[in-house]
Amino acid sequence: KIGKNKMDLTKLATKLEASVPLASTVEEKIVEAEKLKEEGNEKFKAGRLKKARVFYNRVFAYTHGLTGETSEADQWAGLMGRSTRTAVTSEQALRVRNIITTTRSNLAMVSLKLDDHAEALKQCNLGLKEYDATPAEGQNKNVRCKILFRQGQAYSMGDDLDKAKESLGKALDLDPENKSLIREQKVLARKLKVSEKDQQKILGRAFKHMLTK
Repeated sequence: KIGKNKMDLTKLATKLEASVPLASTVEEKIVEAEKLKEEGNEKFKAGRLKKARVFYNRVFAYTHGLTGETSEADQWAGLMGRSTRTAVTSEQALRVRNIITTTRSNLAMVSLKLDDHAEALKQCNLGLKEYDATPAEGQNKNVRCKILFRQGQAYSMGDDLDKAKESLGKALDLDPENKSLIREQKVLARKLKVSEKDQQKILGRAFKHMLTK
């Protein structure tokens, strides 16, 4: 069944690749990336999570190399007069970073819905990395808050409760009145309480065992 799902996703990705028009200019690539992200949003709203994931992942085929960063290879090519690096304006680079960040956040959300906390954490970490690389004037604290919220949920799903508490705390610092965050923190508090009781029981049994030796 897992193999069949992978085959279905591969077929869908191939079909998408064939149906998406080839973009050549920076602006065309950005527009295509935005369209794919919106298509992923529509699939997510319709509950078609795996198809949403495919659309979201296709976004990166169009955003690759458009963040305005210069690699070491680009620098050497430039010195030799052979640079083929695409010219990207600061405004375009900012749009691309925002597309990447929000798409990573959406992929984390999809992964949580699919009970894949490891993949959700991976996407959250990539999203936060992209957010931190975004110039201050282009940063949106609501986006960071969402990623931290999803990171906290992923940690909680994987029973890494201390890290979940840290992530949710950072998210609440950004949006103290967020009802979903407050509710999630209460759920986590209950899990932490149960975990603490379990630890006390384990320690109690270990201590009792030592005394009876």
